[in-house]
Amino acid sequence: MNVTIQIPDEVAIALAANGADLSRRALEAFALEEFRKGHLAEPAMRSLLGFATRDQLEEFLKAHVVLEESPTLQDIEQNQAADRRFEKESGLWVLRTGRPIDATMVDRTLMAARDERDLVNLGPLP
Repeated sequence: MNVTIQIPDEVAIALAANGADLSRRALEAFALEEFRKGHLAEPAMRSLLGFATRDQLEEFLKAHVVLEESPTLQDIEQNQAADRRFEKESGLWVLRTGRPIDATMVDRTLMAARDERDLVNLGPLP
């Protein structure tokens, strides 16, 4: 999916004065905000930003003060389990369809699973 934003020319010139890629900065800012809100898991964040390894993502998150302390063993195990699920599901998708997995579908699936988990954790409604 492509997303277009309108920035006044004078603002774009000022923002790009240091030679920064505004498209990449906008993508990173969007990804960081969605990650902070819990809308993106690490595997989806890696895919969105095009990082090949978890280490690259962790360096990015540390540079943006998202990871302030070392992850706990539980965090590492959860991330590894999520990575294994993502790799298994994406591999099965490719085997079944012959096409690479659609990142949008992954995001929707992860959000639906997170929503379902949150609803289950709330318990029955009064």
